[in-house]
This record gives sequence, structure tokens and C-alpha cells, in this order.
Amino acid sequence: MYFKNCVLCGGNINELTNYGHAYLVKCNSCKFVFSKRMPSPEELTAHYTNYPRYTSLSPHTEKRYHEILDILEIYRNSNNLLDIGCSNGLFLECAKKRGWNVYGTEYAQESIDYCAQKNIKVFKSDKLPEEFYKITFDVVTSFEVIEHINTPNEEAVFVNKILRKGGAFYFTTPNFNSISRFLLKEKWNIIEYPEHLSYFTPSTAHQLMMKHGFKKQFIQTTGVSISRFKQSMQVNNENNTNRENVDELLRDKIENNPFLTFTKKAINFFLNLFKIGDAMKALYIKP
Repeated sequence: MYFKNCVLCGGNINELTNYGHAYLVKCNSCKFVFSKRMPSPEELTAHYTNYPRYTSLSPHTEKRYHEILDILEIYRNSNNLLDIGCSNGLFLECAKKRGWNVYGTEYAQESIDYCAQKNIKVFKSDKLPEEFYKITFDVVTSFEVIEHINTPNEEAVFVNKILRKGGAFYFTTPNFNSISRFLLKEKWNIIEYPEHLSYFTPSTAHQLMMKHGFKKQFIQTTGVSISRFKQSMQVNNENNTNRENVDELLRDKIENNPFLTFTKKAINFFLNLFKIGDAMKALYIKP
């Protein structure tokens, strides 16, 4: 199946030159970039079989999770937090330690079973029961999930429905306008079908949220993954685990060196100023 119009605004679309391997098109109206091809269940099953799922957190990732939870603390009311596409529930574990009532949604049954062993309630994302919609959430999070779906409006409607008035939606996703994509173009390994189907920029992410009644608190773009850049250029053939290890070693080196820490902050300042960082992080509230 192929989309004939923009999945965000319904406008006319044009194919992006040199991005045919991922079936990318761009909307003439809202400028949203997405894959015009809808993958079949067989394609998705083949792609996501043996998809990497981590069972432990690095110290740096755990630190980042707690920094995010610090930001979200002011929205705590009913004490309920939902992580969409929670995988093995590592973020939820951090939230649970801080006293949140944690819930997740996930497609993979093995992750649902894994979370159940840790007493974390995770619902099958494509078969949400009636009991799920009786829960009111203070916070909804989504880490590197929205790029995997081609129904952005349905996702925004879903979040709006389950979030309480005044609640917060925090999400992350790759930035299609990043410096890495500008330099690597179609070679940027984020651009991969059928894994990634939607390619947001700060502008298109904001349009989606505004369309469904959310109010922006911030959108930031930071970071450049050196190992992912090298992998995209085929300098080496690192798998995901090796790439994570390389990035962790680099983070260790930076955070243990005051000069490098200052340099990183300065670089991130400019990446965010011009909205060209690889990673996009956004926080919106439901008024």
C-alpha cells in the first residue's frame, strides 16, 4: 500500500530525490517527510525479529533518565506515568524507584513478559483493553518511537485522550534537519525502511502537536553520534551493541574532563540554536 497524500496534513506530496530506497516523500504544504509505502505485517515481523532490546542501563543513560524525570516531577498529580513503546521497561524502572505508578505499551510479547517479571504493567499496544482507558496519566513519554509509525495524527489523538488536563507529553525522535543528515544525505543510517517511517523536524513535530491542542514547553536538538556517522559512511561495520559501547566510552571521556564537558555544552548550544542536532527532545502539555 502506498500513501497518495500527506499523512500529517493531507496535502500533496513529492518524492525526494535519492531517497527512493526508503520511499521518502515530502509534503508540499507542511513539509513533513515520511515513507509513502506502508510496510506489510510480514515485512515488519521479518525486520523486528531479533531486534535489539537491552536488559540493563549504562550509568550515563540512567543519569539522563533521572534528569528527564526531574523535569517531569512538577506534573505529578495522580502519580501515573505511561511510556509508549517501552521495550524492556528500563525507563519505567527508574520512574518506579522514584515512586511513580508506572505503565507501558509495547508490541513485542517478549518485552511485555519481561516487564511482568519486574511487576511493571505493560499493555499490548495493538490490543489495549477497556481497563487501560480508565487510567488518567500525569505524564506520557515516548523514546525513539514516533519515527517507527506512519500514523502521527492517530498517535497524537491517543496521547491527548489518555493524558489529564495539565499533563505532560515528553518525546524524543531523530531530527531530519540534523547536521548529520545534511552531510550524509541518503547515506545517514537513520533512513531505513521499514524501521523508520516518519522523519520529523522541530517544525513538523510542532505542527503535529499544535494541531491536536498541545502547548509547547520546549523543543531541543542536540548531539552528533560519531559512531553512527562512521557507520553511515561504512568506515566500519559496527553492530548496534558495538556502536553503543563506542558512544559510552566517548561519554565517559567527556564527562571526566572539564574542558571536554564545556566544549560539549558549547557545541550543543549551537546545535540547538540552529536546530541541527541529531536528537530531538520535546515537551508539550495538554492545556
